[in-house]
Amino acid sequence: MTKHIYEDPGQRRPSSNENFLILVVLGLGLLVLFSLHNSKKTKDSLSGTEQHIETIIEQEPQGQARQKREPQKIEQAVTEKTPRARIRIEDPTKEDYPAVLITPGEVDLSIGIYGFSPVEFVGPATSAPLNIQLTQEKSGDIRKAPGYKGKSQWYGTMDLGNQENKRFHFVLDQQHDESFVLYFDKNKNGDLTDDGKPLVSQGYSLGGPREFATAIAVPWRTLIKNSPFDGDFHIWFYCTEAGWKENKATHYSRTQLQGKLRIGDHEYMALLIDQGYNDADLTNDGVVIDLNRNGEIYNHMDGETDQGEQAQTVHEIDGKTYTFNVVW
Repeated sequence: MTKHIYEDPGQRRPSSNENFLILVVLGLGLLVLFSLHNSKKTKDSLSGTEQHIETIIEQEPQGQARQKREPQKIEQAVTEKTPRARIRIEDPTKEDYPAVLITPGEVDLSIGIYGFSPVEFVGPATSAPLNIQLTQEKSGDIRKAPGYKGKSQWYGTMDLGNQENKRFHFVLDQQHDESFVLYFDKNKNGDLTDDGKPLVSQGYSLGGPREFATAIAVPWRTLIKNSPFDGDFHIWFYCTEAGWKENKATHYSRTQLQGKLRIGDHEYMALLIDQGYNDADLTNDGVVIDLNRNGEIYNHMDGETDQGEQAQTVHEIDGKTYTFNVVW
């Protein structure tokens, strides 16, 4: 006779498979509890964030964000000669950008790396007068023109920036009352109809009937290859009665670059200002340094004492020579 032995289930040792299943069940239970706890904390956190955002929106004055984004207004004035006003520079110690330590010898001054930033007409502007030739002969590079409303058109070009194609075309449309509007090909595609509204005169020099002056905003990235700056570079363009005797106009760069250099034991304000033709490059004009650190840049047209505060490639400071090579 076969003898059967029955074991008490309560005293039986669980197998290895049963142990594994028990651990899995316990682990899943803990995971569910942890997820529910975090979900509650996340919900509470998000609720608090939404309430904080709503509070900020309610406290923010209406229209504040729009006001911050309004571009700086261009002054509506022009003189027949390059402006002679002496303009004070802000205290360099209050600026946010760092002072760059400069050692004697040759200095590669990188605009992008060393913290130069665009400013509007901080130092005295200089330019070659009557540097644009005007003609009534249309260039073949203008492939599409607007419907002119004037009695005659005057064509011209500006070579600006450091791109392979530097040439910008424009047309002055002379109205029947002798005033002008300006079409400027900002994107250099030969189409004068896709650059926004034509520019009207924003100021006069001597008030003659054929005098015209306006600010032209050209995107930095259209001018400069791999530009570190967004936004626009500003140019002041004008015609005078004297210029019309030779059918010529003048332009100069309003936008300049401002930085701060540490030379020896002192910090100096530094400016990059277009010189000569004003090609909007700013790497081929030398560096202007506020040598006496008085917050003002020397302007020879005002008869000031020359402190050497002119755009120069080579500067002598405290008996040491610094040769600046400005690069983007």
